[in-house]
Amino acid sequence: MEPGQIKISVVLGGHLRHEALPGPQNRTVELPTGSQVSDLVSHLGLTDERVKIILLNGRAVDQAAPLADGDRIGLFPPELAYNTFVAISFRRKK
Repeated sequence: MEPGQIKISVVLGGHLRHEALPGPQNRTVELPTGSQVSDLVSHLGLTDERVKIILLNGRAVDQAAPLADGDRIGLFPPELAYNTFVAISFRRKK
């Protein structure tokens, strides 16, 4: 990893795995330090409209959320939004 870079673990849900730039559904991405979720979305070749739910380290965030080295992020399209929301709502709090 280059200085001034962060490494993010990304999971693409639903059709996003086919719409993003070529790569696996689960991938590691390097971005400049200070990047936000919106920078990751652009880096993956996705549009804002196609990313409906964003989970950053297990918590729902928006595209303005800052990213840090080692973060885990899940991106989900509108067609999975309801199912993902329900699954998150029933998850036990620890």
